[in-house]
Amino acid sequence: MKGVSPLIGAVLLIAFVFSVGIIFMGWLTGVEKKHANYVAEKGEKQVKCVLASFKIIKDLTKYNFSSSVPINLTIINTGNQPLYNFTFTITTDKGILPKVYIFEPINQKTIDKPLGIGESWIVSLIPIDNSPSPGETLSEIYATALCQKTFTISYTLEFD
Repeated sequence: MKGVSPLIGAVLLIAFVFSVGIIFMGWLTGVEKKHANYVAEKGEKQVKCVLASFKIIKDLTKYNFSSSVPINLTIINTGNQPLYNFTFTITTDKGILPKVYIFEPINQKTIDKPLGIGESWIVSLIPIDNSPSPGETLSEIYATALCQKTFTISYTLEFD
């Protein structure tokens, strides 16, 4: 019987396993670096956005559900990051059940023109779909904004 001697077979097997190990380690190092960079970038943005915040000034909030621009309010960026892409959910009271409406700002803040740190913004809101009726009373404003493209910051203002 002819074949490879056990010594040469063992050497070939060790060389094969070693080669596969080197290829696998190279691939694993590349994957690790890619994920480490992703985690570092996300972590840095998240740390920056932890202290991002804004508030709506209750005393400056005006609403008249019979006008074409029913809500005007003032927002101040009280955090440490620029904010943009604001969304607004308005809750009203009329009768037994509250009603919820989605509003959008006429002059939206964008990533290119965000609400800067310490800046205030006078916002005029218009309803997206349905509009509250004149008999409804403003109960709550829930607002969200984006920080660093992926993190959502929110604020709720309740009325008596």
